[in-house]
Amino acid sequence: MFEKFESLPEEKKKRILNACIKEFAINNYDKASTNNIVANAEISKGILFHYFGNKKNLYLYVFEYAVTFLLQKMQQKLPNPSTDIFEMIIQYGNIKLEVSIEEPYLYSIIYDSYFNAPKILKNAITKKYQHLYENQYEKIFNTVDKSKFKNDVDPIKAIKLIIYFLEGYYNSYINIMKEKSLEEVIDIVKKAEKESIEYFEFLKKLLYKE
Repeated sequence: MFEKFESLPEEKKKRILNACIKEFAINNYDKASTNNIVANAEISKGILFHYFGNKKNLYLYVFEYAVTFLLQKMQQKLPNPSTDIFEMIIQYGNIKLEVSIEEPYLYSIIYDSYFNAPKILKNAITKKYQHLYENQYEKIFNTVDKSKFKNDVDPIKAIKLIIYFLEGYYNSYINIMKEKSLEEVIDIVKKAEKESIEYFEFLKKLLYKE
């Protein structure tokens, strides 16, 4: 769908992407102006829509780019994560916070899409999140040291239980974070991750060998 944009020279592609990222990060989808984007990207509106078709496609492209870029950056910072599922989660949490501070515009787009996605985008974004979740789960399961689990504990179910707990735990903070700025959200996440370590110790006693 985006072959024409992908085939552009790298410098021009980066200029357009940066203009889109900044506009969507600052103004979210509804308020973002394609006039601002084309002015900052130094292209015409006709060319922009020639590459992406419409504003919805443009946003979804930028969203997927943001998620992929941040995941790749996290993997670069942590090429060899711990094989202990709990330590791995803590490591990724710390790296995620670090990356969110280094790339605030990209992280803002991901954050906004999760909490404030307009109806026109909700289904598409949910599907993309689901796809990414499944890929991440497969990577985690393949690298986790399953020998640490008790003999009567199914490693697959145990890992799913840990991930489901983590999802539920962070979802309990969603209503609190909805009305907060990105900076406030980062502070809340730091607090939540510190608190989650206490729960991890409890889960270890239930699931791990002594």
